[in-house]
Amino acid sequence: HRAALRPAFLPSAVARLESRIEELCASMWADAFGADGSGDFVARFAFPFPAAVIAELLGVPAADRDRFGEWSHRIVEGLGGGDLDAYERATREIWSYVGKLVDERLAAPVVDGSVVGAGSASPLLEHAASADTIAATSTTPLRLIAGW
Repeated sequence: HRAALRPAFLPSAVARLESRIEELCASMWADAFGADGSGDFVARFAFPFPAAVIAELLGVPAADRDRFGEWSHRIVEGLGGGDLDAYERATREIWSYVGKLVDERLAAPVVDGSVVGAGSASPLLEHAASADTIAATSTTPLRLIAGW
């Protein structure tokens, strides 16, 4: 089932988003270090940037991206022996979010080059009838967590 996502992560697909990734990098860098030029590089940039790029590839609206950091943190802590209730809630929430995002894109396709965008650049939507179809086979939430 990873094969359905593979085309979206090929160098040619990522290259189509190169200018957007550069804009994202510059914006995140300015937000992290623009005021005084100092701070924790890992916490302010190296940690959130890969997840922001993955979210961009997946078509997650910018306003929702911080939610993935919280969900990812709870999931990783739970897997490491932490709060299993928080892990289960975060897992349900992330799958629910991705399902809603996919349903929205199925109902009103957006051509944005993302994995859940419309057109040939959208391997998830090409053969999907619903978010349930995708959720049953998708590694989308896991890719977002991996970025965090």
